Amino acid sequence: MKETNETTVEESNEELSTLKESLRQALDEGDIQRAGDLKEKILPHLEVLRRNTDIFKEAKEIMGENFFGPLEIERTFGRKLDRSEIPEIPFSREDLEGAKELRQFLILRTDKDADGKPLTIKKMDEQFGLMEEFGSDAWARKESFFNTKTPRTGWALTGRGGFKAGSYLGATEKAELWLKKYVFPNESKMPDEYRQALDEWTRKKKDIFSGTASGSGIKKRRATWDLMSLSLNKLTKHTPVELFYDSMVYFHHRAEDLYEGLNVWTNESPKDDVVCVYVGGDTVNKSYSIFCVDPAETFAQGSSTRPVFMTSFSRRS
Repeated sequence: MKETNETTVEESNEELSTLKESLRQALDEGDIQRAGDLKEKILPHLEVLRRNTDIFKEAKEIMGENFFGPLEIERTFGRKLDRSEIPEIPFSREDLEGAKELRQFLILRTDKDADGKPLTIKKMDEQFGLMEEFGSDAWARKESFFNTKTPRTGWALTGRGGFKAGSYLGATEKAELWLKKYVFPNESKMPDEYRQALDEWTRKKKDIFSGTASGSGIKKRRATWDLMSLSLNKLTKHTPVELFYDSMVYFHHRAEDLYEGLNVWTNESPKDDVVCVYVGGDTVNKSYSIFCVDPAETFAQGSSTRPVFMTSFSRRS
């Protein structure tokens, strides 16, 4: 819902504060001419804020209960965002209406906690007690994605809907299907970054399939690394901390797990090792877990003794 070549809310807020202070000084000094000029300069910035407020309201009306904005973030994490900290919603009405049909929700992500410190998985674990039974997953506590990485600030469209995918390769194919068939069925409306990501996947697909099926060795390692590094996976999959963040906000307001009993592929891998990280969640029983697997491996699904792997999509703009 952001228009191009337009002053942003952040810029207007910053300029507005300066202009208001100058206006107060002009009035105190009795400089009527200067005060009048400053009022004229203030008006366009007020219009930007008015339009953004209208857009914010419109987005909430479109998404209904699938809207998680500043108030929901404050109720979950205790952080009250200043108006200047809230970015414009970058999605059009058409984007939002399409996302709602796909069972997605609109969520505002922030990278700071109530004290202004980085909102990491470690911090969420301390606040909500997510991992009381961490056991063999203790290795994750040493990783940067647990200790230092935070959600990417901004609005995102994501949700419960997704596809079962028994391998990371399969999850990548599902991402292609999701974009082409469901999100941008009209290819002319696909943003360049997504089009370029799909072009990259098309170019590398044959070698990745061949390499990951080669069994072992340098060829497989290179193909696996190429798979993990694809822009398509970076653009459409959650980071682990975003998966935790979304799950906490959703659970806090719906009292139900976002991905109950599911293992969700992410776009993260531990440092110096070509493996894929996914998160299996159970908020009620506080048994979230983080695992490492070979992204070239395929996991059987469907029985009561086998975990269900899925890919859930997270779109930012």
